[in-house]
Amino acid sequence: MTNLADLFPAGAGKQVSFTASGAISAAGKPVILNSAGTVTQVSETTRGNTIGSEQDLATFSPTGIANGQSWAYDETNDRYLWVYGNPDAYSRGYGSVVTIASGTVSEGTRSAFYSGSLGRTSVRCIGSNKFLIIYQTYSDFYTYAKVATVSGTDISYGSVVTINGASTTLNEMGLAYSATTDASIVAYKLGQAGVESEIKLRRLTVSGTTITVGSAVNASSLFGATYEEQHGSPQIINNASSDEFFLFWTAPHTGSSFTVKPAWAGIVTMSSGGTLAGSGAAKATDKIKALGGLAYLGNDTYVVTFEGEVASYARYCVATVSSGAVTWGTDTAYESSAQAGLFWTVPQMCVAYDSSVDKVVVAQRPTASPYNRTFSTGVLSGTTITFASLTALSPATGLTNFPFLIYDPSLEQTLFIYEDSGDDMVLRLWEVTGAIPNLTATNFIGISDAAISDTSSGNVTIKGGIAAAGLTSLTSGSDYYVQADGTISTVSTSPAVKIGKAMSATSINLEYRS
Repeated sequence: MTNLADLFPAGAGKQVSFTASGAISAAGKPVILNSAGTVTQVSETTRGNTIGSEQDLATFSPTGIANGQSWAYDETNDRYLWVYGNPDAYSRGYGSVVTIASGTVSEGTRSAFYSGSLGRTSVRCIGSNKFLIIYQTYSDFYTYAKVATVSGTDISYGSVVTINGASTTLNEMGLAYSATTDASIVAYKLGQAGVESEIKLRRLTVSGTTITVGSAVNASSLFGATYEEQHGSPQIINNASSDEFFLFWTAPHTGSSFTVKPAWAGIVTMSSGGTLAGSGAAKATDKIKALGGLAYLGNDTYVVTFEGEVASYARYCVATVSSGAVTWGTDTAYESSAQAGLFWTVPQMCVAYDSSVDKVVVAQRPTASPYNRTFSTGVLSGTTITFASLTALSPATGLTNFPFLIYDPSLEQTLFIYEDSGDDMVLRLWEVTGAIPNLTATNFIGISDAAISDTSSGNVTIKGGIAAAGLTSLTSGSDYYVQADGTISTVSTSPAVKIGKAMSATSINLEYRS
């Protein structure tokens, strides 16, 4: 006897018979457990890059939506709340429920939450069938909040509360929700357009439809940076795994130049008692003309897209977070032609992350005729994103506003929303090219003892047992992982899942907890 594995017969214990859903090609193949109790070989499904046809959201008259739009996804009920200003009702604030079934988009009845002239909005899902709406108005430039409750496609609204009873710059507001503490943080900037004033944050909690507003906290107090470094349009994202908030902002215009704004980011934490704290503030770049969008890429990594100072090129910068400290990669152009970052203060660039294929997705509008929207995808490595060439949308969109990208985890597709050439809002389903794995962090069940035909039964050595069929060239004592493509190796990089430790060149002790 030369090693411990010799004490055990092949496949010792933990052999269970399963029915295969799809053929399992050979012994030694990792398999996942399906919800029906069947097993499937770990593999990837490759798909192309496809953008579906334009599907109209209800039409607008006389022209598109007013003053921007916001979307929030209710994952529990697989539907969206869409919030926007509607010009056929004097720019009043409206919401509607949007559902997508079998590739078809449906919009419910529109319901007004504000009867005056709406400014900017932001919305987040804060639980099953419940959403928090933040909005600004043109009547007083104040910031308000309401809770929206959804039943089917009907919406009811709670009482309005005032977030900020002073003039607020009409630009994008940051809003993020923590399921861990069941509370939200709103970030906004005081002052009318062009007036420099500091970013403030408030904690919001909801009971039923009643909103409790916490005290305002200055960004300079959280990060200890100078007054001039703490202004500008903020965006904020909650990282659910760490329950930290990533706050990104641009500094104000300086002097008579209304083009160049430094950009910063820092980490905000929220105690169970509601206290906000900040750390890790770091400057991303000095050369932002206009902010495009912010997205979380997983693994404590974020990306921001923007219109750069040099020739108005489309640029990106990637940030990583470790122990509350923010570190930025290189500010890099991904399209060397002039892009429209803002059009009448409306952002023209947007970004999202398609986790199903691990791709960054972007959309933007060039400044040159015919002004047609373009789109692309990129692959992240470290803090560098390699983007494919930009592709122009067809049919042509012309000089239109209010683009939006949002990833749908149920469809494993990205929603691409924009005004068409007729000034109506349309939605297209974007299936991003890549390989879709069936492996998750929790569904690996074991290793096949032999080939199993589709719908036939066969043995699988499950976690807790020793797999010793069809395995070769292993290194005794090394940890092994199943990769997304179904191979087994010592590579541990996500999305690989640890399966156990090699007992010999031909056997693995499958850990019960992988």
